[in-house]
Formats: sequence, C-alpha cells, structure tokens
Amino acid sequence: MLSACGANLTWWQFEPEGVEVHVRIRQIAGLDGLRGVAVAAVVLYHFFGDILPGGFMGVDVFFVLSGFLITSILLREVALTQGVSFRVFWKRRLWRIAPLALFVLIMTTAVVGTIGGDLAVKLRTQFFGTAFFVNNWVQIANSESYFAKSDIQVTAHYWSLAIEEQYYLIWPILVWLVLLAVRRNAARFRPRMAVLTAVLAIASMVAMAVIFDPQQDPSRVYYGTDTHAFGLLLGSLVALLLTSPVRSRVADSHPRRLNWFKHQLLADWIPALAFVGLVAMMMTVHAESAFTYRGGLVIASVLTSLVVMGLARGDNAIDEWMNIRVLRWLGHRSFSIYLWHWPIVMILPVLAPWAPEWLIGIAAVVLTALISEWSFKHIETPFRRHGYRKTIKGWFSGGVMRKLSVGFAVVLVGALTACGLATAPSESSLEKDLKEKSERLQKENEVAAKTTPPAPKDGSKIPVEDRKMPSGKKISMVGDSVMLASVDALQEKFPGATVDAAQSRHYIATLPILQQMADAGTLREFVVLGLGTNGPSDGAGDPEMLKKIREAVGKDRVIIYVMPYGDRDWMAHANDELIAEAKKTPNVYLANWCEAAAENDDFVDGIHPGEKGAKLYAGAVENALKQWKSGKKDIPQSCSN
Repeated sequence: MLSACGANLTWWQFEPEGVEVHVRIRQIAGLDGLRGVAVAAVVLYHFFGDILPGGFMGVDVFFVLSGFLITSILLREVALTQGVSFRVFWKRRLWRIAPLALFVLIMTTAVVGTIGGDLAVKLRTQFFGTAFFVNNWVQIANSESYFAKSDIQVTAHYWSLAIEEQYYLIWPILVWLVLLAVRRNAARFRPRMAVLTAVLAIASMVAMAVIFDPQQDPSRVYYGTDTHAFGLLLGSLVALLLTSPVRSRVADSHPRRLNWFKHQLLADWIPALAFVGLVAMMMTVHAESAFTYRGGLVIASVLTSLVVMGLARGDNAIDEWMNIRVLRWLGHRSFSIYLWHWPIVMILPVLAPWAPEWLIGIAAVVLTALISEWSFKHIETPFRRHGYRKTIKGWFSGGVMRKLSVGFAVVLVGALTACGLATAPSESSLEKDLKEKSERLQKENEVAAKTTPPAPKDGSKIPVEDRKMPSGKKISMVGDSVMLASVDALQEKFPGATVDAAQSRHYIATLPILQQMADAGTLREFVVLGLGTNGPSDGAGDPEMLKKIREAVGKDRVIIYVMPYGDRDWMAHANDELIAEAKKTPNVYLANWCEAAAENDDFVDGIHPGEKGAKLYAGAVENALKQWKSGKKDIPQSCSN
C-alpha cells in the first residue's frame, strides 16, 4: 500500500475493477517513414561511413519516436483509467521487443561462437549484458568504444535498445508518481508532467555536455542512459503537448490536431525545414566533433521533435514525404533491420577477409534486407500479433518432418549457443601477443638495468659533420601498446636498445618512468617516446606535460617523439602538440609514424601494426634519427590521420 496526498492506493487499483485496458493510438502513417529514414541512416553509417558521417544520429530519431509513442500510450491510459497498469505496460513492451531481440542475440551468439577467434572475445559478457538490457552500461564498464574501428563487439548496437528498455522501466513509474502527487487531477497532471519532463531532458543534455571530454573517447556520454536520454524525454514532451487530455472510452483519438503552428505556411514548412536540417546534419556532422556532444545530438533531437509534431498534425509537406512507399516499407521493418545489420557487417569480413570494403558493404546490405524480411514475417510479426504460446505452437504445427526439422534446429542452435558461450575467449589475439611481449620486455629491462650506460653527450650540440647514426646501445625507448606491438622490428633495427612499452600508457604515466631512469643513470643519449594512442599530452589536465618531460630527459639528450596514428578523436590534437614542441625545442625531433601508417595496410585492428607495419614504425624512428644526423628537421605542418 502507498499513501500519497491523503489517498491510500495500490498501483493495480488505478484500473477499473476486473478490466484490462488495452490502449490504442491513432495510426500516424508518416512515423513509419521517419523510422525508415532513421534506420537507413544508421545502416549507411555503419556500412558506408564516408557517405553519411552523421548517420549515427538515426538512433536519436528512434529515441524521439519511442518517447513520443510510449508516452502517448501512457497518457491515453491515464485519460481512460486515471492510472497506469505497470503489469500491462511492461508486458506489452517486453513482448514487443524481447522475442526478436533475443532471437537475433541467440543466432548471433551461435554463429560467432562457431567462428570463434577474436570475434568471440568476451562473448559471455556481451550475451548476458544484452539479454538483461544493460548492454550500454556493460560497455561503459569495459571501456568499449562505439566509434573506434577496432575492438567493437558484435552486440554493440544493442546499447540503444538497452537505454530504451531502461526508460520503459522507469518512465511509467514517474508518470504514476506525478499522478499520485496531483491526486489524479488531469488539469494539474499534464502541466506538471511536462515541466518534469523538460527538466529531466535539460539535465540529460547538460550532463552530456559537461561529462564529455574532447580529448577522450566519447563513448561514455554516448552510451550513458543519464547522458543520452534527452531524445526519449523530448519525444515524451511532444506527446504531452499534443495528446488530448479528455477522458473517453474511445481510446484511438490520439493525438489531437492542435493549432500548434498558427499559420498554414508554418505548419507546412517548419517540419519540412526541420527534416532538411536533420538530413544536413547527418551528411556533415562527424562523431569525433565536440559539437556533436555539446549541442549536435540535442539539435538533431529537437529537429526530429518538430518533424514528429508536423506528422502528428498531418496534411502538410512532411507528411507527404514520409509516406513514400519505400520509406514506410523500411520503417515497418526497421527493428529487424537494425538488429541484423550490425552482426552481419561484423561477421562478413571475418568470413571473407579477401573482399574489399565496398563489396562487404554491398553484400551486407543484401543479406540484411533478406534476413530482416524473413524475421519480420516469421518472428517479429507473429509474436506481436499472436503472442508467445500461439507463435511457438505454430512453429511445431504440421507434419512429423516439420516438427522434427524445427526441433532439430532449436536443439542445434541451443547447443551452438551454449558451446559458444562456454568457449568464448576472454582476450583477443592482439591482447595475448602484447601480453607476451610485455613479459619478455620486463625480463630484458631487468637485465639492462644492471648495466649503466656511458654518460650521454650533448647530442644536439655535436657538430653536424661529426654526427653518426646512433647504435641501439645509445637509445632508450618508452611507449604505449603501439610501440609494444612494434618491439620486434625496433629491436631488429636497433639491437641493444632498451624498450619500456605497456598497454594503455599515457604521458602522465611516462613522466615518472623517465625521471626514475634519469635518476638511476639508465636513460640513454637518445630517448624515443611513442605515446598519444591513449590521449594527447594535455589529456590528463596538465598543459605543461611536454615541458615536464623535456626537463626530466634533460638538454643533454635527444628526444624523438613518434607521431601517433589511429581513429581516436584526439589524434590531430596530439600531433599538433608534438609539432609545436619540435618547432620550439632544438633537441626534439619527430618520427612521422602518422604519415607512414596512413599508407600502410598491415594493421591488426586499425591502430596496432602487424609485422609489416611494425617495420614501417621502426623505419619512421630511423628517419627521425637521420634528421638529427643531418642537422635538418623535417617537421610536417599537420597530421590528422
């Protein structure tokens, strides 16, 4: 029992006694077209990112639509019953989403588990995080990146579904609490609910802008329910503005055609212009831009809200556009398309490593269309229309051979799924390789630490005509996992050099290492620093980090900075810092790995080089030492990968 505002109520008493209310809303055909636009944008972004760099905003369109429709259903139920049935609401949401979502998850797990290898890394964590609709928080906890070209999980796209399900869990409770607070007074409920919704939306927008760090991967704010719920909340706010508050036994009169736009011209063109603006953003805004997280996604959600308002009003330009047959066809199948497209594009390159990206993209589009159509007809629609029992019973209807075939398929998929989960590796082949190299280096460095090198000369002041290429015994190298991946090539080219490289190493962790080596007398005449993969030098909030490193190394040594390469947002900034440092500091030279890597096709994951790429990495260091030998610096203007 709950007591609020002087009334003792239990949640089920909000329904008329003995009546299960099923709330329907008037079909707005144009919303299917908008769904079609959204899913097409997401698919194009994942398959052909260069064509639509901002296609990831299609997910924000889905968020607004979901918030609008779910809140409309809740508001109509409130109008009919002056309450909310949690049981009915959650049951309908679960059976609308869970059957297909779990079917795709199980099939994906079975296939990926069978293929094995790096594709199946952490498959157990992925599976259970997805099955319980907390995929987004699991990825945040594991520091997974949505925007990196490497190390992306096969279930990564379920993050948005997790946010929606979490919203569906919390939102009806908030609606019910506000209803209690106003003593079920419809006149007071709607404005208070609208204010609460607006406040929560603004809070989510501010949270994304504040927590976002332009020098770090943006996945935390992109995946977070707290930082990315504003689209759902804006959709809910639109529903609160448009849905009729009048209590009626006819529950399909939603939404009222408000004169929201006072003039017909505005009613026609404001939603249309909003849609044009939304498409323009999808064509121009990039995931690595700070604007995306400090206003861009919010603007996209606001523009989508205006489009939804126009579609709800009807009889205007945007309504005609969104009722194009192909868009509505895509919209009807958008859920199936969204769930299938990502596993397909992840699995195909593994099965056909010889195929170029454009061919993989085309094949992925065709397979996604075919499989999505099948699952729409045989999984999604039957469960939605007929429910669990009737659909499952229908699978096993017919003759003996049909029953045996279906039974065999169920057992086979179940066995493959269980086997895949049981045998899923916890680390990738790259992680294993880096771990082995790290352990080997640790032993080598322990031996090297016992040998004190000769006192370094002031390399920057040696006359050019007297300079010779330094041997490995005069070189100390400190770096991150990219240097670690290249250690064999570095030791081959510079035998005798000491290499101290580790995964996830940042500048701030390198400074004490250099200070310790300098104090111990083990820091050699030439110091090669391979950093930046995990953030720029000022990424830890210290704008003088390069100065501190320079002071720790000392003026009597030559510093070689390896310019980082990769798909991280901060790479351009990290390289600009190094370029500026080399221009103003006589004993600082640059190894242009950034440029060499851009012409290299031998990467394990888009960042860490393979055997051929590692030789290019070592070659870039050698070229920097040749610059010192010649006395001529070769400083690039920029390098943004």
